[in-house]
Amino acid sequence: MASWALRINTGYTIRARCAANATLSQGTLHLHLFSASAGINTTGLQLTAAQLTTNYVEYTAELTAPLATIPSDLVLRVYADGTPNSNGQFYIDCIEIFPTAQPVNTSIVRASRVEDPESYDGVEGFLSVAENNGQAIRAAFKLRERLYFVKEHSLHATQDDGVNEPSLWTIAEISRRVGTPSVRGVGFGEDWVVIAHRTGLYIFNGGEPIKISQEIQPTWNQINWQYGHTLWVTVDTKERRIFIGVPLGAATSPNKVLMLDYRDLDDASDIAGRPPITITFTGRKTATDKTRKWSPWTVAANSCALLERTNGTAIVAIGGGVPGVGGGGATGKVYQLADTQLSDDGTAIPSYYTTHYFPERAVEQSLGLGAHRKLFSYLTMFVEGAGNLGLTTFVDSSSVPQAQQPLPLSSPSAKDLELPINVHGERVAFQVSTNQTGAWFRLQKFCPSVRVDPWAPVRGLN
Repeated sequence: MASWALRINTGYTIRARCAANATLSQGTLHLHLFSASAGINTTGLQLTAAQLTTNYVEYTAELTAPLATIPSDLVLRVYADGTPNSNGQFYIDCIEIFPTAQPVNTSIVRASRVEDPESYDGVEGFLSVAENNGQAIRAAFKLRERLYFVKEHSLHATQDDGVNEPSLWTIAEISRRVGTPSVRGVGFGEDWVVIAHRTGLYIFNGGEPIKISQEIQPTWNQINWQYGHTLWVTVDTKERRIFIGVPLGAATSPNKVLMLDYRDLDDASDIAGRPPITITFTGRKTATDKTRKWSPWTVAANSCALLERTNGTAIVAIGGGVPGVGGGGATGKVYQLADTQLSDDGTAIPSYYTTHYFPERAVEQSLGLGAHRKLFSYLTMFVEGAGNLGLTTFVDSSSVPQAQQPLPLSSPSAKDLELPINVHGERVAFQVSTNQTGAWFRLQKFCPSVRVDPWAPVRGLN
């Protein structure tokens, strides 16, 4: 029998799972507080035979308003009156009393008995996880025989000691800085998990959580954390992609998907240790192939999951969001990612790739290009695809785009595409893109021709 210790000046609510047998036709079930010394006789929960069904249903009612004092003879009374008919029976499966202003204890985890997953002990089945740190438990996961609890800004672990009931298991703090605001903020990978926190995305494989999103921090900072509880994380271990649905800007539900591709990385240490850009011993920034790679997807999706099909395969399914909520083309449909699908529900998929600014300082020095204006006269690239390839140049700054002549794509491609461009500037970045239904591109080589500007090597104006 569980006991309750009521606090003064605190209102309480009662909830109970109740049912009745098929023969019950009259009578009333009462659950309320009573004290003869203080004259307390609350209304509590009252259920008539007509209200109850043969299936258990949870009912809730106010148990008592705040009490200035708690009398010593205050009891919870459970009884039936109203002359229940012969063979009629009331059933009560669970009674729970809780502060009205706090309907759940966000630091308590309930654990069932051994080999009895539907049975919960009201005393020894509770695990209290850092109850005084002011954070709510949002998720839990199992990793190598340890059970982890993820609170809003911290991570904790426990495990069955094989002797005691759950209330006596030791709970250890793993991190004081990494947690998640969402019940779907943890994604499961290959013997590791990723956790979406307000400061970034972290990977965890049993040691210290390591941040793997610093390279997109300006984008991560745009997440509307007032609605961070709506974000979700899913890992596609087959294609080696991590998907994070986030509400960016003023969105109140996920309106963008941040996709992390780790196809060339084998384990958690590789993912953590291979950012897209690295600094060499000489101080040079380099980008290599075997790194994690991010891509923003303009997809409004309230949910995402790996679904097992009857043929034994798993697919990534995306819940397309609710029309009119969150923005980003929400449709209320469920979609499957397919490599052969070259449109988004019949509309174009805008795809692009933007290069760095050519040339970098080391190339300027090695080729004798000087530190000032250059002429980019010609461009060759090996690219395959369908539709037209858009080309945009950014001279000196990303705020000054210049559209160049589009090029028709084919697959397979027989040779490099060539284009005279005649662009002048201290530095130039290039963007290739497609934005038509059924269009796509695969870029393998990109080679601009550059030399010192023969007419105006120094611009000479502010």
